[in-house]
Amino acid sequence: MAHLICDTSPIQYLHLAGLLNLLPELAARVSIPRSVARELDIGRTLGVNLPDMSRMPWLTVSEPQHRHQELCDSDLGPGELDVLSLALERSNSIAVLDDKAARKMAESLQLPFMGTLGVLREAKAQGRLVTVRPIMDKLRSVGFYLSDKTYSSILTATGEIDPS
Repeated sequence: MAHLICDTSPIQYLHLAGLLNLLPELAARVSIPRSVARELDIGRTLGVNLPDMSRMPWLTVSEPQHRHQELCDSDLGPGELDVLSLALERSNSIAVLDDKAARKMAESLQLPFMGTLGVLREAKAQGRLVTVRPIMDKLRSVGFYLSDKTYSSILTATGEIDPS
């Protein structure tokens, strides 16, 4: 099983959907960089509905050894940069990111990655979810951007609508 290294957005949206528990079910290890832990802590102190990661024994907080040269000139935030740095350092890891620029960077670095929707697809494929449609509807209702095209393509990929 892979090691998932998560950014703030997937943690936030899986929490809001009540599905944060999917992460340890899908991977042998789940971690976040210290910068993501700080973002979550700051958000919670400001009243944002975010999980208390200290109550999740399956989650580890890690620090990358260094910021990799390939990432130094990017405009990504500290959380995304640290997720990608950790993924570069750890074999058999998957970066879990929603940010489009961060996902493009992961692709250019040939790093395996997925986002919140990828977690849902994988959970459905493994039989841990019966349906993703109501979850995607819930995510949209709490501010997760999801185009109609992506919505339909996820439903098609998970067998919830006929591709024709």
